[in-house]
Amino acid sequence: MRRSVAWATFLEVVCAILLLAALIAALLYIFNTPEASLQDAAVALDQKNPELPNTVNGSGEQEQTPAGADEGPRFVKIDAGGAELSPEAGEWSCVFDRSTGLLWEVKRTDGGLQDAEHTYSWAREGDLPDADAEPDAPPPGGSVYNRGLCLYSECDTAAYVREVREISLCGASNWRLPEAAELRTLEHPTRYYPDIDTDFFPNTISGNYWTSTEVEKARTLAWSVDFNNGFPYIAEKRLAHHLRLTSGPVR
Repeated sequence: MRRSVAWATFLEVVCAILLLAALIAALLYIFNTPEASLQDAAVALDQKNPELPNTVNGSGEQEQTPAGADEGPRFVKIDAGGAELSPEAGEWSCVFDRSTGLLWEVKRTDGGLQDAEHTYSWAREGDLPDADAEPDAPPPGGSVYNRGLCLYSECDTAAYVREVREISLCGASNWRLPEAAELRTLEHPTRYYPDIDTDFFPNTISGNYWTSTEVEKARTLAWSVDFNNGFPYIAEKRLAHHLRLTSGPVR
């Protein structure tokens, strides 16, 4: 009997030691992960504030309402040439958001440049390796080129932005990747899978969409917004995510 009790006590001690070792290992991994600890993520989230759906600049303060915001419905359908359409229009290329003053592209399902299924790695325009760097050295800003799955452009965010600018979609030539706070303004309060107003933004994939918001001190990471549930997530720039560009000044 004493031997059984002693053996059970011994097993309990061993289990406790193993659990403690696992906890220590997990803590060491978290705090020694290059460029991306939990503290980095917390700092980036606090500074960029992409979780605030009611602001566009991430400051925590409500932006001034653009002129004309109260003159009609929030969303306005826009055709490929930039003309305003009636709410009943069956085809449109962009959506103007009166509440933010931003113009948004509408994804398509025709297999073309703007197809909703296309994915892209994260890359910044002009973010190229130094002239004296090794041939296979990554760009200094952490960009990852042509790692997505798409057609009619290289499959990274910088290349897609260039292509959409060139076609002057909806009469605009200043298309860009939205900031995290800007993209989150499209979340819908009661719709999910996808978490967006599909009456104006059809063909939206319930998945991650890239933003221009990077993680400070972690050049390989950037913020994405998951339109499955509307939550922002930090992701490796090498990952392939969807895109929805915006046109308008960064507010």
